[in-house]
Formats: sequence, structure tokens, C-alpha cells
Amino acid sequence: MKRSIDDLSTEESSTSNAASSKHTKDERVERKILQVQPISRFNGKFPFFRQPVEVGCFSMDKDRKLHTDARMLKYLYDTREKSVHYDLQHGYSVYEKRDDDVKERLNNIMRWILGMKKHFVLEAKKKDDDDPKIRSLNTDFVAWRGHFTKIMCTPYEQREGWMMAVTLFRGTYYISEVETKENKERRKNMSDREKEMGYWGYKFEQYMTSGK
Repeated sequence: MKRSIDDLSTEESSTSNAASSKHTKDERVERKILQVQPISRFNGKFPFFRQPVEVGCFSMDKDRKLHTDARMLKYLYDTREKSVHYDLQHGYSVYEKRDDDVKERLNNIMRWILGMKKHFVLEAKKKDDDDPKIRSLNTDFVAWRGHFTKIMCTPYEQREGWMMAVTLFRGTYYISEVETKENKERRKNMSDREKEMGYWGYKFEQYMTSGK
């Protein structure tokens, strides 16, 4: 199984452009394939991961407007002692689906980062400078959680390919998924039944969560 990664290093490309004006954008994009077979190649000592720490949050409302708070955060609705019957089809006829042709990529995460740079300043730097200039996010990767899930599941997922665009800027890798031709065709040709089944997941989440 092969997976494709488009690797464009911003720092490296800006240097090459200064040396020669003949370089085109395509020449600065290096396409690599992530080889995952045999799976035994990944055997080894489990890596060390730090305990996750929340540095901030943001919310997206129904109009896809960004808010730098947790206003859209929901709580799990406990139904263990109740008899429930969930109609997962309810509301489908008036459901307003987000336009999948509009690719938001990392835009909203980057908007949040630009407004919350102070969260990425190391504690030692904060003590040394009352108003530190932020040249680095002190962060290895910026991406959606689902991107990492897709990459980590690759050795065991044999059905669908994926493509990621990766940009290295000031020590941080920015990862954004690029829809493949096959996945786009599959999305465009979904049957009505498949679309309904996709809605069921959102409806179940709505039933199982509460704003209080």
C-alpha cells in the first residue's frame, strides 16, 4: 500500500528562488510515497509521548464563523438509565450540509494561531521578555487530529489512499489533506442512501450531547 505526501518546504524554496528565478512552483514540490509494507518494518520500542496539554480552543458556528472560545462545546448526555429510541432520519429533509467542494484546510486553525500566538511562547522566554517577539511556535506539527489518525492507521487500512501536503516553516510542519481524484469521484457519486447514512452519525451525536 502506498500513500502520497506532497512536501513543500517554505524555508528551502525561498532560498532556491533567490538563487535562480527559473524555478517554478512545481519544481519546488517534492512528491514522496509512504511505504508501509511489510508492517514489521514498524516494529520497535514504543516512542515516548508527553501527556497532552490544552493550550486553547476555538469554535465554529453554523455559518462557519470562527470564535476564539468554547461556545460550541457539548457535554455527553447520559442515557444509561433510560429507554431511548433515536430516529436517526429525523431532520434529514431540512439538513443543510456543508459544501464539500469548499476546502477549509488549515485556514481556521491558522486564524486562531495568529490571534493566540502568546500561547506558544515558552515559559522561559516569557520571563525574560515582557513582550517577546514570536519567531517560532515551538511546535513540531500543526494539523487536524484526523490527519494523524489517517497516517497512523495506514499500515492496516488497505482500501483508500490519501494525499497530504506538508509545509515546513520555522521548524513547524503544517499538514493538510488533499482530496485524491478517487476520493473526489467517490464523494460525487454517492447514492442517496449513502448520503442518508452519513447523516445518521451527525444525528446520533446530536442526540447524545447537550449544551448543559
